Amino acid sequence: MEILPSILFAVIAIWMASSGRRSIAIVSWVLALLCMLGVMAFHMDSALNISL
Repeated sequence: MEILPSILFAVIAIWMASSGRRSIAIVSWVLALLCMLGVMAFHMDSALNISL
C-alpha cells in the first residue's frame, strides 16, 4: 500500500513521456524515485515482526 504513490507517479511519467510532455515526465519520475526512497527507508528502519 505504501508503494502505490510511486507506481502512480511512474505511470503518469510514462504517459507524459509518450505524449511528448518531457518536463512533466521528468518531474514525475523524480517524485516516483523520492517516494520509492521514502518507502525503502521506512521498511529498512522498522523492526521485523518475526518470532524466532
